[in-house]
Amino acid sequence: MTQLVETIKKDSFGEATLLPISTTLSTKLSKFPAVGLAVLCAACFGVTVPMTKQSLVDLSPLMILVIQGISSIIFLWSVVLYQKVELPKKSVAWSASLIGFLEPGLSYIFATIGLSLTTASNATLISVSEPIITIALAAVLLKEKISSPLIKLALIACVGVGMVASPSITNITGDSLTGDFLVMLGVVCASLYAIVARPLLKKVAPLVLVALQQSFALVWFVLILTILQLMGQNPINLGQFHFESVLLAMISGIVGQGLAFWLYLLALRTSGVSVTSLYLTLIPLFGVATAYVALEERLSLIQTLGGGLILVVVLFISQLPEAKH
Repeated sequence: MTQLVETIKKDSFGEATLLPISTTLSTKLSKFPAVGLAVLCAACFGVTVPMTKQSLVDLSPLMILVIQGISSIIFLWSVVLYQKVELPKKSVAWSASLIGFLEPGLSYIFATIGLSLTTASNATLISVSEPIITIALAAVLLKEKISSPLIKLALIACVGVGMVASPSITNITGDSLTGDFLVMLGVVCASLYAIVARPLLKKVAPLVLVALQQSFALVWFVLILTILQLMGQNPINLGQFHFESVLLAMISGIVGQGLAFWLYLLALRTSGVSVTSLYLTLIPLFGVATAYVALEERLSLIQTLGGGLILVVVLFISQLPEAKH
């Protein structure tokens, strides 16, 4: 397996050398199978969608993003400092930070506002279109070779997603349609993020890259929230800060923004954009299952069968040569 925790540094003669930048935790993660990293990433993304949906009962979308961002960067930078991970040069760090404008910046703004208008199940199901969009972009922009089996499995996964989403499709309202559209915009931003972020993994450790991007995104969220406050839009009401909603937002920030993105970049660095993105088809299984338990959003037989089909597809993907380097 490719070493996951290295960074590039120039020596006194200008030659590029690879230096290890992490200790115990990252070393253990580097030995973890890429398939496992991708599945854990999907689980983190999936279970936090219902958490965010529940927080929206009391908190505005932007307020949730700010709380999530604060908890996420505290977690990430604490790990960076504890592991004594080497930071990149300022020029590289600035370039890495700017990607946070795409995700979690724009992506999470669209997704969270959209989630306030649609169901948690819909949001997680729409997010599964990300692999298809990402594969297309990877083929065009990164010139990644997409094998015929991978394309076929992607199409079968789409069928599974359609089966899981079918009950919701027959019950569309104006607000839910708007919410679904915003969630889809977030998915497009997420796909672009995967394409832009992968080349930077040669220069910046995944943990540091996530921490920089999350920090930039938090500044972006706070700026937007401040502007809205000055305009008299969505005024902050301290009475809305219920302990349960704030706690859920904090947990979803650590798990869904901090840990999930870290795992995602680790998997992305090893398996490439196309293969890693297909494992994200597991997100609705974790998201819908969590929504079933926590929000009492029920599944039909066809949804269950669709979820099973997605699991079978992921199993076959894990056996492809592209997934085993």
